[in-house]
Amino acid sequence: MHLLGCRRTVKSFNATPGVLAQTQDLGAIESFISEMPSMSRIELDVISLNIVIKALCEMCVLDWAYIIMVEMGRVGIRPDVITYTTLMSAFYKGNWWEVGNGLWNLLVLKGCSPNLATFNVRVQYLVNRYRAWEAYWFLALMKKLG
Repeated sequence: MHLLGCRRTVKSFNATPGVLAQTQDLGAIESFISEMPSMSRIELDVISLNIVIKALCEMCVLDWAYIIMVEMGRVGIRPDVITYTTLMSAFYKGNWWEVGNGLWNLLVLKGCSPNLATFNVRVQYLVNRYRAWEAYWFLALMKKLG
């Protein structure tokens, strides 16, 4: 784009991590994330990092995805409900339920309101673990919150 005189934007940046995830090349993703924003003078936002986190989760690189969420807070980008939901879903599917439960608790402690997708991830996990009574409690909580 820059060769045609178009300025790079965060939107054009956001398309790239998903494409890179399909290559399964962690080195390419790492160098893109660390070098590209400064080279392009692009400021990453929560949407950009959520796309990167989702790509890493799809590649089953959950520890790195979690570290990116932690680093978001350190650079002043507040993780949102999409960040937490994406990570919770991936950790539950990866059978790391302790981390998934911790993410739920962190979401609540940070004052981030769960949305329908977040509740669905949590309820599905509980149902899959034969913990229907807790799933029922979460459904009641979801109804109460509107």
